[in-house]
Amino acid sequence: MRDLLRRHARPFLLYFLSGGIAAVVDFGGFTLLVSLGLWYFHASLLSSIAAFFTTFFLNKIVVFRKKGATVHHLLRFALVDLTNSAVSNLLLYGMVSGIGFEPYFGKIIAMGIVVSWNYFIYRFFVYA
Repeated sequence: MRDLLRRHARPFLLYFLSGGIAAVVDFGGFTLLVSLGLWYFHASLLSSIAAFFTTFFLNKIVVFRKKGATVHHLLRFALVDLTNSAVSNLLLYGMVSGIGFEPYFGKIIAMGIVVSWNYFIYRFFVYA
């Protein structure tokens, strides 16, 4: 168990840091676009696209240190990200339109839910 923790501790910390950068890109872009008058749902989709490329390259280069097979990794990453975006945006829509949360609060909750399972999906599926 100790070896397992050692083997995954550094990549997980790097994943957490790169995820923080991607979250700033996502939430920062979302905030900027909403403040410019874009509907929160469209703002979320656009900021998610920016975060997609940020996350992909940080994970590929920094976290999992994978060289080559970029198209293969990108296709798998896109599949996972499309699923995550759909889930995240449905959660956001439900929290804002259904429950009455503020869009910013709903966005943070939706991001947190999706991030919780991504490390393992990236580690064992995307960059395997």
